[in-house]
Amino acid sequence: KVKSNIEHVRYVTACQQPSQGRWTAWKDIEVRELSWSELWTVSDKRISMMIKSAYDVLGTPANLKKWNLQESDQCVLCDKSPCNLKHILSSCSVALVGGRYTWRHDRVLKCIVSMSDSIVVEHNSKPNKPRNNAIVFLRKGQAPKSKAKAPRTSVLGSADDWVVISDLETQLVVPREIAITSLRPDIVLWSRKGKAVVSTQSGHYGRGQRYVLNQIYIVHNYANDLSQTVFF
Repeated sequence: KVKSNIEHVRYVTACQQPSQGRWTAWKDIEVRELSWSELWTVSDKRISMMIKSAYDVLGTPANLKKWNLQESDQCVLCDKSPCNLKHILSSCSVALVGGRYTWRHDRVLKCIVSMSDSIVVEHNSKPNKPRNNAIVFLRKGQAPKSKAKAPRTSVLGSADDWVVISDLETQLVVPREIAITSLRPDIVLWSRKGKAVVSTQSGHYGRGQRYVLNQIYIVHNYANDLSQTVFF
């Protein structure tokens, strides 16, 4: 009871704080846990950037005006105001036309594609280890047999001929063997043997503070008849 009252007072106080209490408005936000080992390997500037962007206390023109450090909160590119974090990351018309957002998107995608290529090459070179989805049923009153926990297998374990295609240097076209569609996901991993496809779409999450893979589609046994295949 005492703990519940203290937590309630803390929450009410946070709701009244425009910056420090921003977390009270977060809904459906992906939880990101950082271990101590990860913190040790991340630079101080990057950690500072992550925390300040999450609480919107970066030195944007809107914040600088709020803190009485400058008179104007206009964007230096498009002259619109207020130039807050959301405007800088995704709403500036000049940055959009100039290709700044596309450049940032492609830079992030290039890193993801490079990592995906490495994982796929390593996986394809190993012996095939299909996923173990068997379910063991027990009779009423029967105790389960104690055994070592089976190691977790990757979705890639269903085949050894995975191919990575991306929407980087050339426009991505989904293979007709999978589906006939005009959609352009950022990355497609697909296997002809396993009849499986993994599609990913990267972009901003929530209010734009983080750039992540926010859509991942995994389809097993896509139809041989293209007219029956539902893609994404």
